[in-house]
Parts: sequence; structure tokens; C-alpha cells
Amino acid sequence: MKHIKSIVAVLLCVTLFAAMLTGCHKKDEIAIEIGGVEFTSAMYSCALVSADSEARNQFADQASSETNFDYYAQTIDEKPYEEWVKNKAVELLSQFAVYKIKNDELNLSLTDEMKSEIDSYIDYYWSSYADLLENNGVSKDTYKKHIEYSYYAENYFNALYGKDGTSAVSDADILTEFNENYRGVYVISISTTSDEEKAEAKEKLEGYKSRMLKKTPFSTIYNEYNEITEEEHDHDHDHDHEDGEEPKDEYVQIIGSDKTNYSTEYFDDVKDMKFGEIAVLEKDSSVILVSPVDISGDSYYVKQLDSALRHEIKDDEFDEEVEKLAKGLDIVRHSSAINQFKVKKIYYPTSAA
Repeated sequence: MKHIKSIVAVLLCVTLFAAMLTGCHKKDEIAIEIGGVEFTSAMYSCALVSADSEARNQFADQASSETNFDYYAQTIDEKPYEEWVKNKAVELLSQFAVYKIKNDELNLSLTDEMKSEIDSYIDYYWSSYADLLENNGVSKDTYKKHIEYSYYAENYFNALYGKDGTSAVSDADILTEFNENYRGVYVISISTTSDEEKAEAKEKLEGYKSRMLKKTPFSTIYNEYNEITEEEHDHDHDHDHEDGEEPKDEYVQIIGSDKTNYSTEYFDDVKDMKFGEIAVLEKDSSVILVSPVDISGDSYYVKQLDSALRHEIKDDEFDEEVEKLAKGLDIVRHSSAINQFKVKKIYYPTSAA
């Protein structure tokens, strides 16, 4: 969910500034209007910090190798650094405006589940950063509004590509995406920090492999390795999958390619292996026992990954649509508010600079 991740990044970026001219602008002063959607000074400042963070990331290698690296002397896409950052901030808010406008047009609203998740985000982050945020003019209500935009985005995405969306992704396409980018596996991974540890881990896992080839069930191997007794397993199993949904084989783990949220360093090693084949893989800091499992007869996984699969298929198209709509929105800048915020005055803690 690229657009969701980018918005969550915006929320976290709020915590990175501590000198954004608090007290110099009125509470809830409107800084910019985009397509009729109003954004306060606090919302604009947050977008500016997010854009600056994105810009700095483009020079991360240079900044780490040079003393007193001057970001502001750089250019991005043939534009001076500060100009690029300010433009990027407006782009971000324009996307927010599209999400809100489309939710209103389609009569979409946040569900009780969404509101509950939003409250959970606020409780988690606000407890950690309340002092910092409040001292920089970002209220709890403003923080909540930022979070809400990620859910407006998800509403609009589902209205287009969800099961009942106007451009719904077909079941066949979802299954194809799953088969190309995911595998079900039995796996035991042992972390190692030395050649000696790696040798010990390899010996142990080769022993497990030998036993599995002699038809010892993976469940026996897994519980033995994790020192799980039958009583402990039965107790834990009683508390799993309280929503009534559960896989046919509880020992299967899902791994994915680099384009998924289930990415593993050994997916490419596994994707062409045959079902039931067993391998012991040596990686830089681990040794892994892995065996692909045929999960084609279990609909549990595709159902659980439905949203992720739709996003993997349609995120790029969605982002292009939002960008196109955003470019068509009228923008009214309130200079007296916007001009108070200077890219060079964004403060970063020493550890984050």
C-alpha cells in the first residue's frame, strides 16, 4: 500500500521538527486551499517536513560521507533544493485533497473499525511525542486529521479496485498475483554471528532435513526445535484464529517476493523448488531449513491477503489517477501563513539530521 505507507511516513515526520515558528501564526489558520479543501498551518508544516525528509533521503550516501553536507546547495529534478521541497509539500496536500473530495463525492465515510484503528494510532504515537508535537503547534486533533487521510485514501482505492469497485480486480488476477509472488513453506531459520555458529546451525538443520526425508512430520521437527510440548501447543492453538478463520496447516508460513510485505531474502531460492523438496540455505547471518508446501487447495491465504494483493496489482495505477486529479485542482495559497515556514528552519534532532 504505497500511498498508505507514504502517509504514515508523513505522520512520523511530524516528530522531527522542533523550531517551526510556534506562536507566530494563529491557531487553525488556513495556509492553503486545494480544490476547496482547507489545510491549516500545522498541516502545511507537516507536509513540508515530510517533503524535506524525502529530499534528504536522496542525498543520504553523500551526507554520510561528507562533513557538513549542504543539502540546500543541491538540486533535485533540475530545481533548487528548497523549491523542490516546497513543491513536494503542496503535491502531498493535493493528494490529500483528492482523497477527501472523492470520499465526499462517493458518499464514503470512515467505518467504526477505521475510527478505532485511528484512535489506536493516536494513543500509541501521542504518548511518545505529545510534548514535542504540542510545543511545535501540532495539536492532537491535527495529528488525528493526518491519520484520517490514509483511511480516506483506502476508501477511495476500494471504491475503484475493491471487490465491488468500479474497476474491481478479478479473482483470476488476484490468484495470479498470489501465485507469482508468494509461497507457502515450512521453515526454520537460525540466526548466526560467526562461522562456528553457522556450522553448528547447518549441522542441526541438516539433521532435521534427514529426518524429514525419512517422513518425520515437520510439526514434530518444529515443536522439537522450539521446545513446545503437546500441552503448550494445544493451549496456544485454542487461542488462535478467534475470528473463526484458520489455515488447514498451521505450520505453513507465507513468504513473498520483494514487491510484497512478506519479502524474505530466500524467496528466489524457494520459488522454483518443487513441493516437498527440502533445502538448507546459508545466508550472511542465518542458516535456513525450508520446504515449499502446496497450499493451492487452501483459500485461507488468498482471503487473508486480499487487500494486499489488490494494492500490489493496482497501486501504481491508483497513484497515477490521484496524481492526474491532483494536478487539476485549483490552489489558493495564503502567503501570510505559508511564508512563515522556511525549509532551512526545519529542525532535526542530531541523531536524525
